[in-house]
Amino acid sequence: METAKNDMLCRVGPGTPMGNLLRRYWMPISPHAYVERVRDRRTLLLYARYDLTFPVHLSRNMVDEFNRRRVPHELAVIPCGHYTSGVTPFKYLDAYRLTSFLLRNL
Repeated sequence: METAKNDMLCRVGPGTPMGNLLRRYWMPISPHAYVERVRDRRTLLLYARYDLTFPVHLSRNMVDEFNRRRVPHELAVIPCGHYTSGVTPFKYLDAYRLTSFLLRNL
């Protein structure tokens, strides 16, 4: 395979043909498509600061998108990873943030 054709098929960064195609395929499950739908709802954005399963920069991008569109929200960042959010003491911190949000907003 020619180098140029290989590059076109294998590079998936922003602005590349395959990157653009993959982004179109992922759009139905992208949270960005739903930001405007929650504009009139009380929203809590919660993410784990050391998450390796859902990269933190994507969580921050989502928060930036809420801010860019001026969609009201509360932000909670838990100082743990995805899997450690279910163990002591982080599970209590997570439960506290979620419960206090629900108590204030239900």
